Amino acid sequence: MGTARRAAEAGLNTIWVVFLVDYLARLAAADRRAHWLVTHLDELAAVVLPMFRTLQVLRLVTLPRVLGRSIGQGFRDRVAMYTGVSTLLLLYLGALAILAVERDADGATIRSFPDALWWSG
Repeated sequence: MGTARRAAEAGLNTIWVVFLVDYLARLAAADRRAHWLVTHLDELAAVVLPMFRTLQVLRLVTLPRVLGRSIGQGFRDRVAMYTGVSTLLLLYLGALAILAVERDADGATIRSFPDALWWSG
């Protein structure tokens, strides 16, 4: 395994650990843990299932609520739009990158852009 691949895997694993710690900390801080767990199944999926990890970016949509109620709807709309576009761009670029690496590799299972897009999701 090449150095770049090991570094990429280490980075992905580090990000996953950060998501896991964040999820567990918020679960522990919840007053009604069972209710919190049921109402945050999307975040559980993002931690447990690799294909849903990009959903963590969507948490930025809730940022204005954290900052305060005085922020206007226009700002929330822009954050939502930028978040959505950024997520799609990251998925697309990730798919292109994995396709470039895997397309001609011996024993690779990712040979087409749709396969790479599924992997990047």
